[in-house]
Amino acid sequence: MLQHAEHTVLGIRLSLAGLALFLSGCVAIPIAVPKQKPFTDDVEGLLEIGATTQHDIDARLGPPTLQGGSWSLYRDTREGWAWLFCAGAYYSAGCGATSRSSTDYFLVLDFDSNGLLSAHQVFQEDGLCDARRICFERDLLALAAPAEDDRASKRFGVPQAGCLVYLYSSTDRDMAAGRVSKQGQFAGALVGSDGFFYFSVKSGKHFWFVKPVGELLHGSSAFFELDCIDQGIHYLRYRLGPWGLPRIDEVSSSRGRADIEKRWLIEPPGPIIDAVRTSVLRDGEVYVVSDGATVKAHQVSQPGKLHMWGMSEHGEPCGMRAALEDYGLAPVGGSDGLRFAESLFSDAVQLRAVCNEDGFCDFRSAFEGHGCEADAVTEIEFESAGKLLVIEPRGQSVGQLYYDDARRLKKQGQCSQSTCTIQLQTLRRYRQDRGRQH
Repeated sequence: MLQHAEHTVLGIRLSLAGLALFLSGCVAIPIAVPKQKPFTDDVEGLLEIGATTQHDIDARLGPPTLQGGSWSLYRDTREGWAWLFCAGAYYSAGCGATSRSSTDYFLVLDFDSNGLLSAHQVFQEDGLCDARRICFERDLLALAAPAEDDRASKRFGVPQAGCLVYLYSSTDRDMAAGRVSKQGQFAGALVGSDGFFYFSVKSGKHFWFVKPVGELLHGSSAFFELDCIDQGIHYLRYRLGPWGLPRIDEVSSSRGRADIEKRWLIEPPGPIIDAVRTSVLRDGEVYVVSDGATVKAHQVSQPGKLHMWGMSEHGEPCGMRAALEDYGLAPVGGSDGLRFAESLFSDAVQLRAVCNEDGFCDFRSAFEGHGCEADAVTEIEFESAGKLLVIEPRGQSVGQLYYDDARRLKKQGQCSQSTCTIQLQTLRRYRQDRGRQH
């Protein structure tokens, strides 16, 4: 009955929309309404103050998304409005539908010392962060450290050796929320502008990297390198700079101290929060990060600024480490494939990693503890413009089959207007012939 009524209402709306379109030339029609309030059916008759236990709730809702010493949190997503927009002029008209919005909701349950429910409340993201110091954005979580771990008395002390470093965000924009790493190791998440990180570091050089999850520009990330001198205190502020690009700046002690006093300490991350791999190559000059199938490489210019970057949405290009370390190439390119270049103003270098003549295909990965296996092929395809680098594994290093202008190989391969194909055997003979000539 309810479904029939909904179809009737929708039909009336469409009829009225057609009339409105005829009269005004433009109309917006709701074609999907928000679902009912979250958790309504799931917890009906369940949440009784002073009587319900965590076991009762687990039996109905399953394990909580997040759990503290005396509270549990459940997360749910509700789809929102969807609209059909129509526009017309004279005897023609057209319509297009918007994607349906969605909102995350969080049910927080508090328990007393006897393990009985003492309070419950539903929050949206912003309210949860403000009221409970639990801040979500996508799969990122910034959670306040327990009160006993909040180093309030130590925040502004003078270190006996090394430095104290505070890192915090000054932006609440969702797209700026990002993963923080220190020296290539995951250190937590910056979500909103309520929390801060506290680091105690030894004398020497250290760097921090923030990879935002909602980038305006592909490859945009923030990097900061700090040279710690004994008994130094440093305040690093993460923000969105010109053109919406993320950056980390060091601010004055007075500014940093005032900002930190208003914030809470973010709890150190647990082992299950992050699946991102990071690596530092060429003595800190190149930073590589992998997030699932997406791999990004950043070349850093002094003083600690990101200079060149490249990204692949199809995993790590095999031979990438050799291109970056052995050949000193810089990463370039967008989501269609991470490429490499000799300098900012040079053409991209096409990288082709192949198995050697003994059938050995393993290259060193950019990430320690991981490997990279080249495809077993008998021929390679390359663009006739720019440079071409063809490498094969040789023990713990790599061997070079070709590194030169790609046009030199055109006569050796079969070419169309812009691409060529060459057999590996032909390429090996060509290398041997050139070696004898030189």
